[in-house]
Amino acid sequence: MTCLTTNDPSSSLNNSTALGAMALRNTSIAFCSTAIGACALYGGVLSIQNTAIGSRSLYSNSNSSANTAVGESSLYTNTTGSGNVAVGVSALYSNTSASNNVAVGVTALYTNATGINNAALGNQALCSSTTAYGNTAIGRSSLRSNTTGF
Repeated sequence: MTCLTTNDPSSSLNNSTALGAMALRNTSIAFCSTAIGACALYGGVLSIQNTAIGSRSLYSNSNSSANTAVGESSLYTNTTGSGNVAVGVSALYSNTSASNNVAVGVTALYTNATGINNAALGNQALCSSTTAYGNTAIGRSSLRSNTTGF
Protein backbone atom coordinates (compact mmCIF):
# COMPACT_ATOMS: atom_id res chain seq x y z
CA MET A 1 0.00 0.00 0.00
CA THR A 2 1.21 3.47 -0.84
CA CYS A 3 0.23 6.52 1.12
CA LEU A 4 1.46 9.90 0.05
CA THR A 5 0.19 13.32 0.98
CA THR A 6 2.10 16.48 0.32
CA ASN A 7 1.54 20.20 0.54
CA ASP A 8 5.14 21.13 -0.20
CA PRO A 9 5.00 23.85 -2.90
CA SER A 10 8.27 22.60 -4.36
CA SER A 11 6.91 19.07 -4.81
CA SER A 12 5.54 17.89 -8.14
CA LEU A 13 2.65 16.32 -6.18
CA ASN A 14 1.52 19.52 -4.50
CA ASN A 15 -1.57 19.14 -2.27
CA SER A 16 -2.26 15.68 -3.68
CA THR A 17 -3.07 12.41 -1.94
CA ALA A 18 -2.47 8.83 -3.06
CA LEU A 19 -3.65 5.78 -1.18
CA GLY A 20 -3.34 2.31 -2.70
CA ALA A 21 -0.82 0.25 -4.59
CA MET A 22 0.55 2.27 -7.51
CA ALA A 23 -1.92 5.15 -7.05
CA LEU A 24 -0.58 8.27 -8.83
CA ARG A 25 2.27 5.97 -9.93
CA ASN A 26 3.40 7.61 -13.18
CA THR A 27 2.01 11.09 -12.65
CA SER A 28 4.79 13.64 -13.03
CA ILE A 29 2.87 16.68 -11.84
CA ALA A 30 -0.26 16.58 -9.69
CA PHE A 31 -1.97 19.54 -8.13
CA CYS A 32 -4.86 19.08 -5.69
CA SER A 33 -5.55 15.55 -6.96
CA THR A 34 -6.74 12.55 -4.99
CA ALA A 35 -6.17 8.91 -5.93
CA ILE A 36 -7.61 6.16 -3.73
CA GLY A 37 -7.40 2.54 -4.85
CA ALA A 38 -4.96 0.28 -6.63
CA CYS A 39 -3.67 1.99 -9.79
CA ALA A 40 -6.01 4.98 -9.39
CA LEU A 41 -4.68 7.89 -11.50
CA TYR A 42 -1.92 5.55 -12.65
CA GLY A 43 -1.13 7.35 -15.92
CA GLY A 44 1.47 10.03 -16.29
CA VAL A 45 2.30 13.64 -16.93
CA LEU A 46 -0.28 16.07 -15.50
CA SER A 47 -3.24 15.83 -13.13
CA ILE A 48 -4.94 18.96 -11.87
CA GLN A 49 -7.86 18.75 -9.44
CA ASN A 50 -8.76 15.18 -10.41
CA THR A 51 -10.39 12.74 -8.01
CA ALA A 52 -10.13 9.00 -8.62
CA ILE A 53 -11.69 6.59 -6.12
CA GLY A 54 -11.66 2.92 -7.00
CA SER A 55 -9.27 0.44 -8.51
CA ARG A 56 -8.01 1.62 -11.92
CA SER A 57 -10.20 4.74 -11.95
CA LEU A 58 -8.72 7.41 -14.25
CA TYR A 59 -6.06 4.80 -15.04
CA SER A 60 -4.81 6.22 -18.37
CA ASN A 61 -4.97 9.87 -17.37
CA SER A 62 -2.18 11.86 -19.00
CA ASN A 63 -3.16 15.53 -19.13
CA SER A 64 -6.50 16.44 -17.65
CA SER A 65 -8.23 18.43 -14.96
CA ALA A 66 -11.42 18.58 -12.90
CA ASN A 67 -12.50 14.97 -13.43
CA THR A 68 -14.25 12.89 -10.79
CA ALA A 69 -14.19 9.10 -11.15
CA VAL A 70 -15.78 6.91 -8.49
CA GLY A 71 -15.96 3.18 -9.12
CA GLU A 72 -13.68 0.46 -10.41
CA SER A 73 -12.34 1.36 -13.89
CA SER A 74 -14.43 4.53 -14.16
CA LEU A 75 -12.94 6.94 -16.73
CA TYR A 76 -10.38 4.19 -17.37
CA THR A 77 -9.05 5.35 -20.77
CA ASN A 78 -9.41 9.10 -20.18
CA THR A 79 -6.29 10.88 -21.36
CA THR A 80 -7.10 14.56 -21.94
CA GLY A 81 -10.82 14.89 -21.23
CA SER A 82 -11.70 17.36 -18.48
CA GLY A 83 -14.72 18.24 -16.40
CA ASN A 84 -16.19 14.73 -16.47
CA VAL A 85 -18.06 12.95 -13.68
CA ALA A 86 -18.23 9.14 -13.71
CA VAL A 87 -19.85 7.22 -10.86
CA GLY A 88 -20.21 3.46 -11.18
CA VAL A 89 -18.15 0.50 -12.33
CA SER A 90 -16.77 1.25 -15.82
CA ALA A 91 -18.76 4.49 -16.18
CA LEU A 92 -17.27 6.55 -19.05
CA TYR A 93 -14.78 3.69 -19.50
CA SER A 94 -13.71 4.48 -23.09
CA ASN A 95 -13.58 8.26 -22.70
CA THR A 96 -10.35 9.63 -24.17
CA SER A 97 -10.66 13.35 -24.87
CA ALA A 98 -14.33 14.12 -24.27
CA SER A 99 -15.24 16.75 -21.71
CA ASN A 100 -18.20 17.84 -19.64
CA ASN A 101 -19.98 14.48 -19.45
CA VAL A 102 -21.85 13.02 -16.49
CA ALA A 103 -22.29 9.24 -16.22
CA VAL A 104 -23.93 7.66 -13.19
CA GLY A 105 -24.49 3.91 -13.27
CA VAL A 106 -22.66 0.74 -14.21
CA THR A 107 -21.31 1.13 -17.79
CA ALA A 108 -23.14 4.45 -18.31
CA LEU A 109 -21.57 6.17 -21.36
CA TYR A 110 -19.26 3.14 -21.58
CA THR A 111 -18.06 3.54 -25.20
CA ASN A 112 -18.08 7.35 -25.29
CA ALA A 113 -14.70 8.44 -26.59
CA THR A 114 -15.07 12.02 -27.80
CA GLY A 115 -18.74 12.96 -27.30
CA ILE A 116 -19.27 16.04 -25.16
CA ASN A 117 -21.96 17.48 -22.91
CA ASN A 118 -23.84 14.21 -22.33
CA ALA A 119 -25.65 13.15 -19.18
CA ALA A 120 -26.42 9.49 -18.55
CA LEU A 121 -28.18 8.35 -15.39
CA GLY A 122 -28.82 4.63 -15.00
CA ASN A 123 -27.04 1.37 -15.67
CA GLN A 124 -26.07 1.13 -19.36
CA ALA A 125 -27.57 4.55 -20.16
CA LEU A 126 -26.03 5.83 -23.42
CA CYS A 127 -23.59 2.91 -23.20
CA SER A 128 -23.11 2.65 -27.00
CA SER A 129 -22.48 6.35 -27.52
CA THR A 130 -19.12 7.08 -29.14
CA THR A 131 -19.20 10.66 -30.44
CA ALA A 132 -22.70 11.81 -29.50
CA TYR A 133 -23.12 15.18 -27.86
CA GLY A 134 -25.75 17.04 -25.93
CA ASN A 135 -27.81 14.00 -24.93
CA THR A 136 -29.63 13.32 -21.68
CA ALA A 137 -30.56 9.72 -20.86
CA ILE A 138 -32.37 8.86 -17.64
CA GLY A 139 -33.21 5.29 -16.71
CA ARG A 140 -31.72 1.86 -17.13
CA SER A 141 -30.55 1.29 -20.73
CA SER A 142 -32.04 4.58 -21.93
CA LEU A 143 -30.64 5.65 -25.29
CA ARG A 144 -28.53 2.48 -25.14
CA SER A 145 -28.25 2.14 -28.92
CA ASN A 146 -27.56 5.83 -29.63
CA THR A 147 -24.04 6.16 -31.02
CA THR A 148 -23.51 9.53 -32.71
CA GLY A 149 -26.78 11.45 -32.50
CA PHE A 150 -27.69 14.50 -30.54
